[in-house]
Amino acid sequence: MKYSERQVRRILKGFKMKHAKPYQVDYRKPKDAEENLKKTRSDKSG
Repeated sequence: MKYSERQVRRILKGFKMKHAKPYQVDYRKPKDAEENLKKTRSDKSG
C-alpha cells in the first residue's frame, strides 16, 4: 500500500503528531542560544 505525502500528513495529524524533514541537532549549541541571540540583537539596536 502506498500513501501520498498529503495522506501521511493527515494520518499523523489524527494521532496529534507532526510530519517534517528530520534534521540534526548540533550538540555544541548552548541551551540558551535563542535567549543570547535576543540579548545580542537588543544590545545592538539600542
